[in-house]
Amino acid sequence: MAFPVVRGMRGLEFGNPGDMRQWLKALVLEGRKRATADLMSEYIDEGEPVEEPGELLALVDDDAEYLATVRVTQVDAT
Repeated sequence: MAFPVVRGMRGLEFGNPGDMRQWLKALVLEGRKRATADLMSEYIDEGEPVEEPGELLALVDDDAEYLATVRVTQVDAT
């Protein structure tokens, strides 16, 4: 499943839907979660490019509804 597009930006989903996603979303919105990681194989499997510094992502909830805009500041794709 490809990443959702929300308001013209790639959607950013943290954790599994439910309690985990709610908790992680709250940390982002509070400014306490400022980094994340993912498997390169997921990008390859989905045919998605790795994010680039300056890219804007749409943080979404369990229903893929827009919550906030996140700006990518650094990427380490090693």
